[in-house]
Amino acid sequence: MKETFGNFITKKRESRGFGLREFARITGISPEYLCNIEKDRRSAPPYRKQLEISKVLKLSKEETEYFLDLALISRDVTEYVAGDIVDYINTHENVVKTIRMARDNNISDDEWCIIADQIKNR
Repeated sequence: MKETFGNFITKKRESRGFGLREFARITGISPEYLCNIEKDRRSAPPYRKQLEISKVLKLSKEETEYFLDLALISRDVTEYVAGDIVDYINTHENVVKTIRMARDNNISDDEWCIIADQIKNR
């Protein structure tokens, strides 16, 4: 079974020892809404609430990024990016310029890998 936003929350919530109602109360989400999210009947809540959930679940940086990616997929939209990426883009003017230059110059996946390697090896 492919992991979803809902079952990721369920798994992490249960592994941290939270009951559904307790977790809903702590995160300010109604138990019904949380249940629907966990059963994949509702999409992810807004980005700020996602961050709050991540904090309560004490997710690592990698887990949080994965969680935000799952949240985006749960919304079933292709015209958006995960909230943490939007925040970074919005606070770094040159990121937008660079992405547009890359788009205009049709930068390939291989070229992006080179750029990523340069950043990683800083």
